[in-house]
Amino acid sequence: MAKRMGLSKLYCLNSRGVAILLKKGIDCTIHSEIIDPRGRYIIFKADIADHKYTLINIYAPNKDSDIAYFFEKLRITLLEEPFDADENVIVGGDYNCPMNRPFLDKKGCS
Repeated sequence: MAKRMGLSKLYCLNSRGVAILLKKGIDCTIHSEIIDPRGRYIIFKADIADHKYTLINIYAPNKDSDIAYFFEKLRITLLEEPFDADENVIVGGDYNCPMNRPFLDKKGCS
Protein backbone atom coordinates (compact mmCIF):
# COMPACT_ATOMS: atom_id res chain seq x y z
CA MET A 1 0.00 0.00 0.00
CA ALA A 2 1.47 3.35 -1.04
CA LYS A 3 1.74 6.23 1.42
CA ARG A 4 1.92 9.93 0.63
CA MET A 5 4.65 11.76 2.53
CA GLY A 6 4.65 15.39 3.53
CA LEU A 7 7.99 16.14 5.14
CA SER A 8 10.00 13.41 6.80
CA LYS A 9 10.29 9.93 8.19
CA LEU A 10 12.40 9.47 11.29
CA TYR A 11 13.49 6.39 13.16
CA CYS A 12 15.46 6.88 16.33
CA LEU A 13 16.62 4.54 19.07
CA ASN A 14 18.51 5.88 22.09
CA SER A 15 21.73 7.48 20.84
CA ARG A 16 21.48 6.48 17.19
CA GLY A 17 18.91 7.06 14.53
CA VAL A 18 18.41 7.86 10.88
CA ALA A 19 16.02 10.02 8.91
CA ILE A 20 15.10 10.74 5.33
CA LEU A 21 13.85 14.27 4.89
CA LEU A 22 11.82 15.46 1.95
CA LYS A 23 10.86 19.02 1.15
CA LYS A 24 7.34 19.88 2.19
CA GLY A 25 4.98 19.76 -0.78
CA ILE A 26 7.16 17.48 -2.91
CA ASP A 27 5.22 14.92 -4.94
CA CYS A 28 6.28 11.69 -3.21
CA THR A 29 4.61 8.32 -2.79
CA ILE A 30 6.39 5.75 -0.64
CA HIS A 31 5.74 2.16 -1.73
CA SER A 32 7.85 0.30 0.80
CA GLU A 33 10.17 0.93 3.71
CA ILE A 34 12.72 -1.15 5.54
CA ILE A 35 13.75 0.08 8.96
CA ASP A 36 16.62 -1.49 10.88
CA PRO A 37 15.41 -2.41 14.39
CA ARG A 38 18.69 -1.06 15.80
CA GLY A 39 18.17 2.34 14.16
CA ARG A 40 21.18 1.97 11.85
CA TYR A 41 19.50 2.28 8.43
CA ILE A 42 16.28 3.17 6.71
CA ILE A 43 15.37 2.28 3.12
CA PHE A 44 12.46 3.78 1.14
CA LYS A 45 11.23 2.80 -2.29
CA ALA A 46 9.34 5.79 -3.61
CA ASP A 47 8.05 7.63 -6.63
CA ILE A 48 9.20 11.24 -6.55
CA ALA A 49 8.02 13.55 -9.31
CA ASP A 50 7.24 10.57 -11.59
CA HIS A 51 10.64 8.90 -11.11
CA LYS A 52 11.41 5.71 -9.16
CA TYR A 53 13.88 6.02 -6.30
CA THR A 54 15.34 3.90 -3.57
CA LEU A 55 16.55 6.20 -0.79
CA ILE A 56 18.93 4.71 1.77
CA ASN A 57 20.31 6.45 4.83
CA ILE A 58 22.76 4.66 7.09
CA TYR A 59 24.48 5.27 10.39
CA ALA A 60 27.25 2.69 10.63
CA PRO A 61 28.74 1.64 13.97
CA ASN A 62 31.99 3.34 14.91
CA LYS A 63 33.60 0.26 16.48
CA ASP A 64 35.80 -1.66 14.05
CA SER A 65 34.50 -4.96 15.42
CA ASP A 66 30.90 -4.03 14.48
CA ILE A 67 31.42 -2.40 11.07
CA ALA A 68 31.97 -5.57 8.99
CA TYR A 69 28.87 -7.25 10.46
CA PHE A 70 26.76 -4.14 9.85
CA PHE A 71 27.75 -3.78 6.19
CA GLU A 72 27.31 -7.51 5.55
CA LYS A 73 23.80 -7.38 7.05
CA LEU A 74 22.98 -4.31 4.93
CA ARG A 75 24.36 -6.02 1.80
CA ILE A 76 22.14 -9.07 2.38
CA THR A 77 19.12 -6.83 2.97
CA LEU A 78 19.75 -5.02 -0.33
CA LEU A 79 20.30 -8.26 -2.26
CA GLU A 80 16.87 -9.47 -1.10
CA GLU A 81 15.23 -6.29 -2.41
CA PRO A 82 14.16 -6.27 -6.08
CA PHE A 83 15.39 -3.27 -8.09
CA ASP A 84 14.01 -2.08 -11.43
CA ALA A 85 16.38 -1.14 -14.24
CA ASP A 86 15.01 2.41 -14.28
CA GLU A 87 15.20 2.87 -10.51
CA ASN A 88 17.51 5.54 -9.09
CA VAL A 89 19.36 4.47 -5.94
CA ILE A 90 20.68 7.13 -3.57
CA VAL A 91 22.76 6.10 -0.55
CA GLY A 92 23.90 8.55 2.09
CA GLY A 93 24.70 8.76 5.75
CA ASP A 94 27.53 8.32 8.21
CA TYR A 95 29.72 5.38 7.18
CA ASN A 96 32.12 5.80 10.12
CA CYS A 97 34.90 4.55 7.83
CA PRO A 98 37.95 6.80 7.45
CA MET A 99 38.95 6.88 3.82
CA ASN A 100 42.64 7.65 4.27
CA ARG A 101 45.17 7.68 7.03
CA PRO A 102 42.93 5.93 9.53
CA PHE A 103 45.57 6.23 12.21
CA LEU A 104 44.88 10.00 12.15
CA ASP A 105 41.22 10.08 11.15
CA LYS A 106 40.10 7.79 13.97
CA LYS A 107 41.80 9.70 16.78
CA GLY A 108 40.18 12.54 18.68
CA CYS A 109 41.51 16.09 18.67
CA SER A 110 44.84 16.53 20.36
